Amino acid sequence: MKKIIKLLLLLFCTTIVASEQANYQETLDDIQKKSIYGQSSSLLGLGLVQRMNDDYYIAALYLGDTSAYSSVDDIAHLDLVRGMEYRFVSQRKTSARGFARKIMEAISINNDQDKIANQKAKLNRFLSFFKGNLTQGDRLTINYHPDFGTRVEMNGSVLGEIVNSRELYGMIVNTWVGPRPPSSHFKEGIAGYNEAKYALELQGRFMAYK
Repeated sequence: MKKIIKLLLLLFCTTIVASEQANYQETLDDIQKKSIYGQSSSLLGLGLVQRMNDDYYIAALYLGDTSAYSSVDDIAHLDLVRGMEYRFVSQRKTSARGFARKIMEAISINNDQDKIANQKAKLNRFLSFFKGNLTQGDRLTINYHPDFGTRVEMNGSVLGEIVNSRELYGMIVNTWVGPRPPSSHFKEGIAGYNEAKYALELQGRFMAYK
């Protein structure tokens, strides 16, 4: 009888461990691959942005074809499916409109001013999508598909879409990979060049806020 009980306990524990491993793998697979407008994309890299010595958000960049570029500077100009995801980790509440203005400031310092002027109407529409507050655990995605344009979502809910927006999206991507990114370390990471240990740490934190 004792042997049977021990066997049942062992089987129970093994089932729990296997279940936990399966759940972890499922989550890992979820962040490695992402569907954008029904098209598969792959994770290129992750980066951490800090604000006033506080971890602010973890960013993830996705490409429909990770072999389609030769350098990080090409990423903003690719005409393929791309995805930007922000997972907010700070306990400080932030105005969504204020955050969008920070994106606009980053667009201004990372892109040609004439091109910005040409995209003024679409940039204003992009800014109008942001309302309310951002709190820890919120997930903002800005995705692009050549056939459909740019879509902005918050926690899975669509905030708005902008068609014919390849140039606009490139400007937004440049806030991460342009000449003045959040930091040089961030730019390396978002392009897939994080040191292995740090990459695993960021990946774990990113999954924790799924």
